[in-house]
Amino acid sequence: MDSKKFSHISIQDTEAVKLYLKSLIEALEKKQITLSSGKEKMEMTVGDLCRVSIQAKKKGPENKLSIKLNWKENGKLMELSEDDVEIL
Repeated sequence: MDSKKFSHISIQDTEAVKLYLKSLIEALEKKQITLSSGKEKMEMTVGDLCRVSIQAKKKGPENKLSIKLNWKENGKLMELSEDDVEIL
């Protein structure tokens, strides 16, 4: 089984973050995500079902929001969940 990793960390203003998120939405609609930074590049085909993990942490002035998506390219990862989360 092939194993690849892609990692990118940077400091961006909120407008740039919005563009990243919009690009991610467009990629999910196409079911094809391509990530690139410098010489690194990774392509992934998105499956029909995704596990969504949202975690938030606040400690004084420090804030952290993590959104994680997991899926299998060909096959179902799990059954659909009935639990929803609201982001306002």
